[in-house]
Amino acid sequence: MKEKRSQKRSNSEKECSRRIAGHQICICKEQKTDAELETMILPDHWDHLFLILMISRTGRSTVRHTVQCIKRYNSSMKKDEAIASVLMVQEILQSQSDEQHRISMPELSAALELEGVPSGRRVIYACVQALKNRGVPVHFSRSGGKQGYWIDHLLTPAEAFVVTDLITQSPSLSSETAERLSDRIRGLLSEADQKLLKLPQSPLPKTGNDEVLMTIEILLKAISRGSAAEFRYFDRTLSGERSYRRNGIYYHMVPYAIVSDASRYYCIFRDSAHQDFSNYRIDKMDSVQDTGIPEPLMPFDLERYLQSSFRMYHGTPVTITVEFDLSLLNQVLDQFGQDLLISKVTDHTFTASIRSAVTPTMIGWLLQFYDRIRVIAPDSLIEEFCRIAASINSTYNGKELEASHGRITGTEAGEASEHH
Repeated sequence: MKEKRSQKRSNSEKECSRRIAGHQICICKEQKTDAELETMILPDHWDHLFLILMISRTGRSTVRHTVQCIKRYNSSMKKDEAIASVLMVQEILQSQSDEQHRISMPELSAALELEGVPSGRRVIYACVQALKNRGVPVHFSRSGGKQGYWIDHLLTPAEAFVVTDLITQSPSLSSETAERLSDRIRGLLSEADQKLLKLPQSPLPKTGNDEVLMTIEILLKAISRGSAAEFRYFDRTLSGERSYRRNGIYYHMVPYAIVSDASRYYCIFRDSAHQDFSNYRIDKMDSVQDTGIPEPLMPFDLERYLQSSFRMYHGTPVTITVEFDLSLLNQVLDQFGQDLLISKVTDHTFTASIRSAVTPTMIGWLLQFYDRIRVIAPDSLIEEFCRIAASINSTYNGKELEASHGRITGTEAGEASEHH
C-alpha cells in the first residue's frame, strides 16, 4: 500500500514536471506553511525560473499548491507584459503618427522590438483593440496614401499654435516656464506636426518671477475654499531688484477671481479692513500662502466688476462720450466691442458712448489719438484733458530741442517705433 502511495506521489511529481517542463525543480522535505511557500517562490529571471516544490514530512504533497503559485505568477507576468505593450503602442502612435504619417504593421512591430516589448501581428491587433476599448481614437486605413495606423491627437497643429503663442507671448511667465509649458503642448502632437510650430520670440520683456504658476495654483485653491491669502508685493528698482511695498509686510486679503489683461495675470482681492476690491499683478507677488482659514464672503459680480475697470484699473463707471475720426472705427470696436453705443455718424466722424471708469489707462488710451478725437462728456474728463494739455505746454513752451541735445529725426523716430 505504501509502495502504491509512493508511486502515486512520484507520478504526481513527474506530471508536474511535464506541465512545467524546461524549468529546474528542487524538492525539499521540510514542513512549510502556505505563507512560507509563497515567499520562497521568488524567480530571479523570467527566462530562467527556479521552482521549489515542498513535500511535507507527513507525505502530503504540496506540488498542486506550488503549481498554482507558478500559474498565478505566470499570469501576472503576462498581464504586465500586455499592459507594457499597450502603453508602448500608444506612445509610438502618439509621437510618430498622424493622418498624413501612418505607421505600418511591420514598422510598429519593429518599434516595439527596439523597446524590448513583445511584438507581432496578434500582439499589435490586441493592443489596438485594447486602446479602442478605452476610447483612444486609433485608426487604420488602406486608402489615400500609405497603409497603416494613426491616432487622433488632443490638439490640432492650429490649436497647439494658438495655445503655444499665448504662452510664449505672455510677459507674466518667465522664459523657462514658457519654454517648459510650450514643450508640453508640442508633445501632444506628432513629431511631424511639431515641426510646423515655428514661433517667433516674444518682443515683450519677460518676468523674472518663476513662481507665477505656483502662485496661481495656491490662489485658485484659496478661492475655492473661500480662505484668505498672504503675500508680499513688490516693484522693480532701476537695478532690477525687488523693492517691497509696505516695507515687506505681508498683505492679508481674500482672493475672489483670477483674470488676465494685456497678457498679464491679475488676482482680484477684497481687503477685509477696507471692505473694497482691488487688483494685484500675480507676477509682482511672492511668498504667497493660503491661510486655510475661511473668511466671510461678500457678493461679487465679476462681469460687472470688469465693466467698471479699464486695463485693470478700477473706478466708478461713467458714460464717456467721444467724437472719433472715422479712421479709428476698427480700433474702437476692437477695444470696446459690444460695450459701445454709436449715436451719430458723418462722412468723417462717428460719436460713441462708452461705459467705463475714468482711469489713467483710459485717459492714456484716448490721448494716443489726441488729434483724431474730441471728448464731449463728462465734464470732469474734459477738465482733466485741459489740465494735461496745460501741464505739457508748461513743460515744453519756449524750449527748443537742439540737434546736439538729442533731436529725433523722422528716420530715427521710425526706428524707435519699431523697437518700442
